[in-house]
Amino acid sequence: KSLIQEIVKLVERNEFNRADWCFKLAGNLGVRAKNDGIESMYLDEFFIDTPFGRILRDLCRASLLLELRESESGMEKINEAIAATKDLGLSNEQCWSHLYQVKGDAAYQMNVEQLAEESYQKGLEYSKANSFDRAWAAWRLGLIKGEEQLFKVAANNFKKLGHIESWARALGARGTILIKSGNHYEGV
Repeated sequence: KSLIQEIVKLVERNEFNRADWCFKLAGNLGVRAKNDGIESMYLDEFFIDTPFGRILRDLCRASLLLELRESESGMEKINEAIAATKDLGLSNEQCWSHLYQVKGDAAYQMNVEQLAEESYQKGLEYSKANSFDRAWAAWRLGLIKGEEQLFKVAANNFKKLGHIESWARALGARGTILIKSGNHYEGV
């Protein structure tokens, strides 16, 4: 707990250089909290009470809420994190990519397809090449739009990252679209 607080303080002192690490940490902590049975109210203790710390807390809570399939509450928290990030003037593109990925996940769970598509598209635009965020946004956009090229981007990025199960799913989805469109041998 205190290590996370020290990391957040260090990032704040360094003018938010490597803020993306903190965003990934907060998101992963939310996922881990579900697996470890940690309740949302205890997550506050991991983050310092500063504007940046509160953004991370809301991102962490949103991630946990989505893991618990509490999509509406998760959407509320991620929208709060996005607004606070804008207020703080944080310009790190990987942070924005991560925020929009989580917003896309909330919208996807809520079956609000247009908002999910818009959010994943923003996440994809902000994402770094060969990143999980790029792979995930392309995967989800592929599911929504049914576009072969998106599955190709997802598969290539998942493979480079060593996410073999996700790579196989994206590759299979791409193959299905190619076969349905009459391109039986493309990509073989």
